[in-house]
Amino acid sequence: MDYIEILRFGLAFLGGGILTAILSSYIDLIRDRQDELKNEVYDPIYDELMLAKDGELPYDSGEFRSEWKDIDPHKKYSIGENTRSELNTYSNHIDQCNDLVASIRSEIYQRANDGSNLFVATQGGSMVILPSSPQRTSELYADNFVKTYASVLLRSRSAESLEKELIEYSIESNHANKKSFRMWPSEYYLEVWDCIEEAEKEWANNNDFSSRFELFDTIQKEAMEIHPEIESQMKKMRSWAYWIPILR
Repeated sequence: MDYIEILRFGLAFLGGGILTAILSSYIDLIRDRQDELKNEVYDPIYDELMLAKDGELPYDSGEFRSEWKDIDPHKKYSIGENTRSELNTYSNHIDQCNDLVASIRSEIYQRANDGSNLFVATQGGSMVILPSSPQRTSELYADNFVKTYASVLLRSRSAESLEKELIEYSIESNHANKKSFRMWPSEYYLEVWDCIEEAEKEWANNNDFSSRFELFDTIQKEAMEIHPEIESQMKKMRSWAYWIPILR
Protein backbone atom coordinates (compact mmCIF):
# COMPACT_ATOMS: atom_id res chain seq x y z
CA MET A 1 0.00 0.00 0.00
CA ASP A 2 1.59 3.34 -1.06
CA TYR A 3 1.18 6.66 0.75
CA ILE A 4 -1.75 7.69 -1.49
CA GLU A 5 -3.76 4.66 -0.45
CA ILE A 6 -2.83 5.25 3.20
CA LEU A 7 -4.21 8.77 2.95
CA ARG A 8 -7.41 7.47 1.36
CA PHE A 9 -7.79 4.90 4.13
CA GLY A 10 -7.31 7.62 6.74
CA LEU A 11 -9.93 9.82 5.17
CA ALA A 12 -12.39 6.95 4.95
CA PHE A 13 -11.77 6.25 8.64
CA LEU A 14 -12.49 9.87 9.53
CA GLY A 15 -15.75 9.74 7.70
CA GLY A 16 -17.44 12.13 5.30
CA GLY A 17 -17.63 15.88 5.34
CA ILE A 18 -16.48 18.81 3.24
CA LEU A 19 -12.88 18.65 4.47
CA THR A 20 -12.67 14.99 3.60
CA ALA A 21 -14.05 15.67 0.10
CA ILE A 22 -11.53 18.47 -0.43
CA LEU A 23 -8.62 16.33 0.74
CA SER A 24 -9.78 13.43 -1.40
CA SER A 25 -9.83 15.69 -4.46
CA TYR A 26 -6.34 16.88 -3.59
CA ILE A 27 -5.18 13.27 -3.38
CA ASP A 28 -6.60 12.63 -6.86
CA LEU A 29 -4.70 15.64 -8.18
CA ILE A 30 -1.52 14.33 -6.57
CA ARG A 31 -1.98 10.96 -8.22
CA ASP A 32 -2.64 12.49 -11.64
CA ARG A 33 0.32 14.83 -11.37
CA GLN A 34 2.54 12.00 -10.17
CA ASP A 35 1.58 9.80 -13.13
CA GLU A 36 2.05 12.70 -15.54
CA LEU A 37 5.58 13.47 -14.34
CA LYS A 38 6.51 9.81 -14.25
CA ASN A 39 5.35 9.15 -17.82
CA GLU A 40 6.43 12.41 -19.45
CA VAL A 41 9.59 13.38 -17.55
CA TYR A 42 11.20 10.79 -15.33
CA ASP A 43 10.68 7.51 -17.20
CA PRO A 44 11.93 8.76 -20.62
CA ILE A 45 15.03 10.39 -19.10
CA TYR A 46 15.73 7.46 -16.79
CA ASP A 47 15.55 4.95 -19.65
CA GLU A 48 17.70 7.10 -21.95
CA LEU A 49 20.40 7.59 -19.32
CA MET A 50 20.38 3.87 -18.58
CA LEU A 51 21.42 3.24 -22.21
CA ALA A 52 23.73 6.26 -22.51
CA LYS A 53 25.80 5.26 -19.51
CA ASP A 54 26.44 1.96 -21.30
CA GLY A 55 27.56 3.84 -24.42
CA GLU A 56 24.33 3.76 -26.47
CA LEU A 57 23.46 7.29 -27.54
CA PRO A 58 19.85 8.33 -28.26
CA TYR A 59 19.32 8.25 -32.02
CA ASP A 60 16.04 8.27 -33.90
CA SER A 61 14.74 9.43 -37.29
CA GLY A 62 18.18 10.44 -38.51
CA GLU A 63 19.11 12.57 -35.51
CA PHE A 64 20.94 12.27 -32.23
CA ARG A 65 18.59 13.89 -29.75
CA SER A 66 17.96 13.64 -26.03
CA GLU A 67 14.43 13.23 -24.68
CA TRP A 68 15.28 16.18 -22.44
CA LYS A 69 14.94 18.52 -25.43
CA ASP A 70 11.28 17.60 -25.96
CA ILE A 71 10.02 17.77 -22.36
CA ASP A 72 7.66 20.61 -21.49
CA PRO A 73 9.81 23.42 -19.99
CA HIS A 74 7.44 23.84 -17.04
CA LYS A 75 7.58 20.13 -16.21
CA LYS A 76 11.37 20.23 -16.20
CA TYR A 77 11.15 22.21 -12.97
CA SER A 78 10.01 19.07 -11.17
CA ILE A 79 13.68 18.05 -11.41
CA GLY A 80 16.20 19.68 -9.09
CA GLU A 81 18.10 22.74 -10.32
CA ASN A 82 21.55 21.13 -10.34
CA THR A 83 20.27 18.08 -12.19
CA ARG A 84 18.49 20.30 -14.73
CA SER A 85 21.73 22.10 -15.41
CA GLU A 86 23.58 18.80 -15.85
CA LEU A 87 20.88 17.54 -18.23
CA ASN A 88 21.15 20.72 -20.31
CA THR A 89 24.90 20.19 -20.70
CA TYR A 90 24.44 16.48 -21.45
CA SER A 91 21.75 17.26 -24.05
CA ASN A 92 23.94 19.88 -25.74
CA HIS A 93 26.75 17.36 -26.01
CA ILE A 94 24.35 14.91 -27.67
CA ASP A 95 23.57 17.64 -30.21
CA GLN A 96 27.26 17.93 -31.09
CA CYS A 97 27.08 14.42 -32.54
CA ASN A 98 24.78 15.85 -35.23
CA ASP A 99 27.42 18.44 -36.13
CA LEU A 100 29.86 15.60 -36.78
CA VAL A 101 27.29 13.73 -38.89
CA ALA A 102 26.80 16.91 -40.93
CA SER A 103 30.57 17.12 -41.46
CA ILE A 104 30.64 13.53 -42.73
CA ARG A 105 27.79 14.31 -45.13
CA SER A 106 29.64 17.38 -46.44
CA GLU A 107 32.80 15.34 -46.95
CA ILE A 108 30.85 12.78 -48.99
CA TYR A 109 29.35 15.55 -51.14
CA GLN A 110 32.81 16.96 -51.79
CA ARG A 111 34.23 13.61 -52.80
CA ALA A 112 31.27 12.91 -55.07
CA ASN A 113 31.90 16.19 -56.88
CA ASP A 114 35.64 15.55 -57.07
CA GLY A 115 35.18 12.09 -58.58
CA SER A 116 35.12 8.86 -56.58
CA ASN A 117 34.55 5.17 -57.21
CA LEU A 118 32.18 5.01 -54.24
CA PHE A 119 30.50 8.42 -54.11
CA VAL A 120 29.01 9.86 -57.29
CA ALA A 121 27.29 13.13 -58.11
CA THR A 122 24.02 12.91 -60.06
CA GLN A 123 21.31 15.38 -61.00
CA GLY A 124 19.29 14.08 -58.06
CA GLY A 125 22.14 14.56 -55.59
CA SER A 126 25.16 12.74 -54.22
CA MET A 127 24.84 8.96 -54.23
CA VAL A 128 26.59 5.98 -52.64
CA ILE A 129 27.28 3.01 -54.89
CA LEU A 130 25.73 -0.24 -53.65
CA PRO A 131 26.42 -3.37 -55.73
CA SER A 132 23.44 -5.72 -55.94
CA SER A 133 25.35 -8.43 -57.82
CA PRO A 134 28.80 -8.81 -59.41
CA GLN A 135 27.35 -7.35 -62.64
CA ARG A 136 24.86 -4.80 -61.29
CA THR A 137 24.94 -1.82 -58.97
CA SER A 138 22.33 0.45 -57.45
CA GLU A 139 22.64 3.74 -55.63
CA LEU A 140 21.54 5.12 -52.30
CA TYR A 141 21.24 8.83 -51.65
CA ALA A 142 24.15 9.99 -49.49
CA ASP A 143 21.71 11.69 -47.11
CA ASN A 144 19.90 8.41 -46.53
CA PHE A 145 23.17 6.51 -46.15
CA VAL A 146 24.42 8.90 -43.47
CA LYS A 147 21.06 9.07 -41.63
CA THR A 148 20.58 5.32 -41.62
CA TYR A 149 24.09 4.39 -40.53
CA ALA A 150 25.16 7.47 -38.51
CA SER A 151 25.52 5.58 -35.24
CA VAL A 152 27.70 2.94 -36.94
CA LEU A 153 29.84 5.55 -38.71
CA LEU A 154 30.51 7.42 -35.48
CA ARG A 155 31.36 4.48 -33.24
CA SER A 156 33.64 2.64 -35.71
CA ARG A 157 37.35 2.73 -34.81
CA SER A 158 38.91 1.46 -38.05
CA ALA A 159 38.03 0.51 -41.62
CA GLU A 160 37.88 -3.11 -40.46
CA SER A 161 35.48 -2.42 -37.60
CA LEU A 162 33.39 -0.24 -39.93
CA GLU A 163 33.04 -3.17 -42.35
CA LYS A 164 32.07 -5.57 -39.58
CA GLU A 165 29.57 -3.20 -37.96
CA LEU A 166 27.92 -2.04 -41.19
CA ILE A 167 27.31 -5.64 -42.25
CA GLU A 168 26.05 -6.69 -38.81
CA TYR A 169 23.81 -3.64 -38.40
CA SER A 170 22.25 -4.00 -41.87
CA ILE A 171 21.54 -7.68 -41.20
CA GLU A 172 20.10 -7.08 -37.72
CA SER A 173 17.91 -4.26 -39.09
CA ASN A 174 17.01 -6.35 -42.16
CA HIS A 175 17.88 -3.53 -44.55
CA ALA A 176 17.39 -4.07 -48.26
CA ASN A 177 21.04 -3.26 -48.93
CA LYS A 178 22.48 -5.75 -46.42
CA LYS A 179 23.86 -7.84 -49.31
CA SER A 180 25.62 -4.81 -50.81
CA PHE A 181 27.88 -4.23 -47.82
CA ARG A 182 29.12 -7.81 -48.04
CA MET A 183 30.02 -7.11 -51.68
CA TRP A 184 31.85 -3.85 -51.06
CA PRO A 185 35.58 -4.17 -51.84
CA SER A 186 37.94 -3.18 -49.02
CA GLU A 187 38.80 0.11 -50.75
CA TYR A 188 35.19 1.26 -50.31
CA TYR A 189 35.43 0.80 -46.56
CA LEU A 190 38.79 2.56 -46.57
CA GLU A 191 37.25 5.53 -48.38
CA VAL A 192 34.32 5.78 -45.95
CA TRP A 193 36.75 5.53 -43.06
CA ASP A 194 38.93 8.28 -44.55
CA CYS A 195 35.78 10.35 -44.97
CA ILE A 196 35.00 9.99 -41.27
CA GLU A 197 38.56 10.87 -40.28
CA GLU A 198 38.67 14.01 -42.42
CA ALA A 199 35.22 15.11 -41.29
CA GLU A 200 36.24 14.65 -37.66
CA LYS A 201 39.26 16.95 -38.12
CA GLU A 202 37.01 19.69 -39.47
CA TRP A 203 34.47 19.13 -36.71
CA ALA A 204 37.12 19.19 -33.96
CA ASN A 205 38.30 22.62 -35.15
CA ASN A 206 34.89 24.04 -34.20
CA ASN A 207 34.26 22.13 -30.97
CA ASP A 208 35.72 21.69 -27.50
CA PHE A 209 36.62 18.06 -28.12
CA SER A 210 39.69 16.75 -29.90
CA SER A 211 37.91 13.60 -31.10
CA ARG A 212 34.47 12.04 -31.24
CA PHE A 213 35.55 9.44 -28.70
CA GLU A 214 36.41 12.16 -26.20
CA LEU A 215 32.88 13.49 -26.73
CA PHE A 216 31.37 10.00 -26.32
CA ASP A 217 33.33 9.41 -23.11
CA THR A 218 32.12 12.74 -21.73
CA ILE A 219 28.49 11.93 -22.54
CA GLN A 220 28.82 8.50 -20.97
CA LYS A 221 30.32 9.92 -17.77
CA GLU A 222 27.59 12.56 -17.59
CA ALA A 223 24.91 9.88 -17.96
CA MET A 224 26.53 7.80 -15.21
CA GLU A 225 26.48 10.81 -12.86
CA ILE A 226 22.95 12.01 -13.67
CA HIS A 227 21.23 8.60 -13.70
CA PRO A 228 21.38 7.99 -9.91
CA GLU A 229 20.24 11.58 -9.31
CA ILE A 230 17.12 10.97 -11.41
CA GLU A 231 16.56 7.66 -9.64
CA SER A 232 16.80 9.41 -6.25
CA GLN A 233 14.35 12.12 -7.30
CA MET A 234 11.92 9.50 -8.57
CA LYS A 235 11.92 7.93 -5.11
CA LYS A 236 11.36 11.31 -3.47
CA MET A 237 8.46 12.00 -5.82
CA ARG A 238 6.73 8.88 -4.51
CA SER A 239 6.99 10.22 -0.94
CA TRP A 240 4.00 12.05 0.54
CA ALA A 241 6.34 14.76 1.86
CA TYR A 242 7.30 15.71 -1.71
CA TRP A 243 3.77 17.00 -2.34
CA ILE A 244 3.62 19.20 0.78
CA PRO A 245 5.69 22.29 -0.14
CA ILE A 246 6.61 23.19 3.44
CA LEU A 247 8.24 19.77 3.88
CA ARG A 248 10.23 19.79 0.63
